[in-house]
Amino acid sequence: MVRCVMVGRQQDAEPIVEALQSAGLVHVAKIALNAGDAAELTAGATASPGAAEVRAIDARLAKRFEALRSVAPAPARLQSSELSYLEVGVEIDKLLRRRAQLQGELEQLEAQRELLAPWGEFDVDDVRVLEAAQVRVVFVEMSEDEWLRLDRSIPHALASVREGVRNVVLFDPPTDVAGTVIGVPRTSLRDVKRQLESAHAGLREVQRELGRFAHYASLVAERRKALSDRLAVLNALDCAVSTGPLFALEGFVPRDQVVDLQESLSPFACALQLEDAAARDERAPVKLRNNSLVAGFESVVEAFSGMRYGEKDFTWAVGLLFVGFGSLCLLDAGYGLMLAIVGIALRLRGDKRLGNVFALTGIISVAVGLLCGQFFGLIVGQTVMPDARPLLTLSSEPYHAFLFSLFVGMAAMLFSYSMAIWQRGLRSDATGALLVVLAAFVAVYANMATEFVHSFFSSQALSPAEIAAARLWGNRTAWAFGCAAVSSWVAFPGRVFGDARVGNVLWTLYSGTTGFVQDVLSHMRLFGIALSGGIMALVVNEVAGRFSLPITALFAVVGHTFVFLLSLLSMYIHTSRLIFLEWGSKCIDGGSNFYSPLRRSSA
Repeated sequence: MVRCVMVGRQQDAEPIVEALQSAGLVHVAKIALNAGDAAELTAGATASPGAAEVRAIDARLAKRFEALRSVAPAPARLQSSELSYLEVGVEIDKLLRRRAQLQGELEQLEAQRELLAPWGEFDVDDVRVLEAAQVRVVFVEMSEDEWLRLDRSIPHALASVREGVRNVVLFDPPTDVAGTVIGVPRTSLRDVKRQLESAHAGLREVQRELGRFAHYASLVAERRKALSDRLAVLNALDCAVSTGPLFALEGFVPRDQVVDLQESLSPFACALQLEDAAARDERAPVKLRNNSLVAGFESVVEAFSGMRYGEKDFTWAVGLLFVGFGSLCLLDAGYGLMLAIVGIALRLRGDKRLGNVFALTGIISVAVGLLCGQFFGLIVGQTVMPDARPLLTLSSEPYHAFLFSLFVGMAAMLFSYSMAIWQRGLRSDATGALLVVLAAFVAVYANMATEFVHSFFSSQALSPAEIAAARLWGNRTAWAFGCAAVSSWVAFPGRVFGDARVGNVLWTLYSGTTGFVQDVLSHMRLFGIALSGGIMALVVNEVAGRFSLPITALFAVVGHTFVFLLSLLSMYIHTSRLIFLEWGSKCIDGGSNFYSPLRRSSA
């Protein structure tokens, strides 16, 4: 990105910004004023005199649009169609004022009901009669102790008991009565409830009346869209500063579009200063440029961590992990096929980015499901084809799933720390963490998974001597990696406590090891989700098989669709959690300032 500062005449402020809007190149940034400059420069002084009116109109249209979208449309025969747009706006505004008034009344009445509820139903006229007869009526809230100390010779009535508080009505009590004296209610609970019902009925009537105008929502949206370009100009001008005769505007433009920016400003007497944006400039926007296969995962990045300017683009890594973790969450070729179909449908509807994410994840899920021998809950070697054995026995062997999840977690952390080194260099605590992962990899293989890993490459079992040798050399290698990790952490600890080297080293040694174990174990959720989905799919198959063929087919379709939706929700949530917490917290800085140039939104 190139930082650009434009200085021109005050009278040309709006034409210059409109020219920028037509070009659609500049990401406008608000100019930050120092305390000394603020006295001489005025921020946002270039906004036109009609700015307040334009913003008021937009706010009113937004309020109308949200109101019409929030109600159920009335049947066609009840819809209002004889009024003009201006008349409709007047009627909607009246209804909104009425709705706001009723909502305020409801809040007051509900608060009044809460105050009166402990006293129960009583006749206000009876209270007035007693007061006219010179009988002092006092409503008192008493604690248990105050109630026990009350002189029972005083005429009283116990209204209610709640959470250790007694609501008592006293008649002609002494002035020093214990407890919290409440003002004598002038409205009965019955009347308040009746008013509440009336207010609710009025609110429902307002909603029905708004429903008669709901079909105008699209027209209101069009009117608001017509204002969007003008509002964009005003917002851009508010980011500028002015000295009176001159104004200045700052923004960012991609390096390959600088010439286009210069051409758009050529008709004006405007000075343009250009310089490369600093790597740590928090105002500089991020513009991602990935191929069509990876671009869909930009939406995942933007929804969670974002990306800081100057940070290396890690969208490809997020895509790789999303597809890998997502396929392991499903672990079923049938559900993977459904996900791929959903992705293709989204692409056909025009949402290519999300469609690519789902389609690619679904295709890989089909491959993983076939390797594991599972299709809509039918497991090869267990529920179908008992004599066959899938390449991966994750669906039928819990211990194999446990070991596989350990390796997946360690591989993810190895990838994470490799990315951190790519982002920040070898002279960081990520180097030591990477060596810890390598040590754990070798130790788990040597002591827990030698035969499991060997079974992938050979059908011949290992001899006890071969297993012992693998354990011996594996443990030695693991110790070597562990010692190298400690040495690296001592040399390059994380800077948590500033320049306090001893504190940084101790904290890095502690947090690095415990954090690694926690992060690796977190990846076991993948197989917990996959196994739970597999069990639900198996239950659907078992129940469906107890009925006749038509009912079986219907139950299987509905049941598997339900399980697929649950699996899809779990896949998105937990996959994103693993990526942006366990994996991303080690190698992603993140940020939310994405390139959004000032441009026209309407033709």
